[in-house]
Amino acid sequence: MKFKEKLIFIECKIKSLLRYSIKIKYNSIKIFAIIIAIILLCPIIFLNNNYLFSEETTDVVKNDSNSHKVDFYQEKISINCFHEHVEIEGTYFLENLTKANLSITFNYPFPMDDHHPFPYDIEVENHNFWKDSSSAYFNLSMLPNEKKSIIVRYKQRHYNKQITYILTTTQYWGRAIQKADFIITTPLDWKNVNISLKPDKEKMIKDKKVIYITKNDFLPNKDLIIKWQ
Repeated sequence: MKFKEKLIFIECKIKSLLRYSIKIKYNSIKIFAIIIAIILLCPIIFLNNNYLFSEETTDVVKNDSNSHKVDFYQEKISINCFHEHVEIEGTYFLENLTKANLSITFNYPFPMDDHHPFPYDIEVENHNFWKDSSSAYFNLSMLPNEKKSIIVRYKQRHYNKQITYILTTTQYWGRAIQKADFIITTPLDWKNVNISLKPDKEKMIKDKKVIYITKNDFLPNKDLIIKWQ
C-alpha cells in the first residue's frame, strides 16, 4: 500500500471510530471517545491535504469527502439470494467533472452485524484492492471529463432471515444518483418476503422470484433490507 493510500485508509478508520463513538449510550465514555477520535483525526487530515494534493496533475478524491469533482450518477445492482448466502454484483457509473486527471480511492463498506459476517469471493473487476475488517479499498484513475464504470462482486452469508445491502453511503457524495436499478432474486419457498424499497415489478423464473426496482434522483437515508419467513 502506497503512503497516500495508507493515509486515506487511516482517515477512514478514524472516521468510523468517530461515528461509533457518537452511538455510545454513556455520556462520559462518549465524550472521551469523541475527543480521542478528533485528536487522532486532525493530523491525518492535515497530512492528507498537504500530501495528496501536492502533485500538479493529479487530485485524490475519496467517496466520503462530499467532493464535487466526481459525479456518481448511476448504479445497477444485482442481489441474488440463496438459502445460506447472497451474491452481490454492483456496477457503478462515475464521471470526472473537472478538467484534471483524478486518482480516486474508494472505501467500499460491507454490512457487518449479527446478520452478516465478513464477505468472501470479493472481486473488483480489473482492479487490485485491499481490505480491512469491514471494507474493501481500491483506486480508480480518470482522465479529464471521463466517464467510467466499476464492477464489484462479493458473496456473503446471512443469518436470522435478513439480508442488507448498504445504500446510505450515497449521502457522502452530496448529490442524488440519477438512476438506480435493482434486480433481486429470492427462492420461491421464502414466505412473506419484505423489501425496504417498493418493488416496481415481480415475476417468476424457474425456481426464483425476480423483483425489479428502479429509482430516479435517488438519495437514500436507509439501507436496502430484505426479510422473510
